Amino acid sequence: MFKEVKCLACRETLYRIGPLDEKGLTWGIYKEDDPKHESIRKWTDGQEYLECPHCKKKNWLASKKIEGLGLQVWISHVTE
Repeated sequence: MFKEVKCLACRETLYRIGPLDEKGLTWGIYKEDDPKHESIRKWTDGQEYLECPHCKKKNWLASKKIEGLGLQVWISHVTE
């Protein structure tokens, strides 16, 4: 079982994630998609984003630490 993380602008798949535990409470990047994820991962002014290889839009990341589950990361918004 996996989920596709998609660009908020063009809806193309950026990378896939899968459960890291039996209950499915924590998820991580599929090992096969790690190089793909690293190639689209960028920073500017200390902020992290994923540059979509399809439409070239910036998918900005947000995160928060959840006690007992680690860091939760999601795409918050898109810009040019």
